[in-house]
Amino acid sequence: MTEARIAAIGMTGRGMRAGVLGWLTLLAAVTAATAVRADDLTEENMTQKDYASITAVAPDGPTAALEEAPTPVHDISEVTETFIANPVVDKSKPNPPPLGQKMVKGEKWKAETPEQRNAHLRSIRENAPAGSWLVISVPDGDVWLFFDADHNYMFVNLYVYRSWQEWERTDLPATVRRDRKVSQSDRHASDGFAAAPEER
Repeated sequence: MTEARIAAIGMTGRGMRAGVLGWLTLLAAVTAATAVRADDLTEENMTQKDYASITAVAPDGPTAALEEAPTPVHDISEVTETFIANPVVDKSKPNPPPLGQKMVKGEKWKAETPEQRNAHLRSIRENAPAGSWLVISVPDGDVWLFFDADHNYMFVNLYVYRSWQEWERTDLPATVRRDRKVSQSDRHASDGFAAAPEER
């Protein structure tokens, strides 16, 4: 075999290895991009199937009661989270008690089965102060406990979060996510802090 032939074979082998490595790199990039898109769930691209998956709860045993699911609300913004922790409406009354507390982060909630969620909700309610109520931000999946319904329920519902309405849920596409570029623009994280009375 001539040196030229040997060199050609060597170059061919290197070319094939480079080609295979190139395809593997491209495949990895596509897989990573797909994973990012799968986790990048927003109110704009969410489907009814996503909504049902996030809010699903099921009995965690043959004799276990089905816990009342948290009220679904639109995603709560970081600004509103700060306001929930320190709801200063009247500056003459500093350091008010918090309106609520995040009990379960969305990543953990979404990783749980409906049965595990049911047990989780039961545990939260057993240890919650009287007059508390639970909401879940959709699609984030954060579960919040709000305090003192007698004094705070109306205020929180008006200024802190916005509950999902049935028509909004049914208006979501059934199983195929919307293209963000053509999605409706009226579904954004609620920002109740900006709507609080003093801020008008």
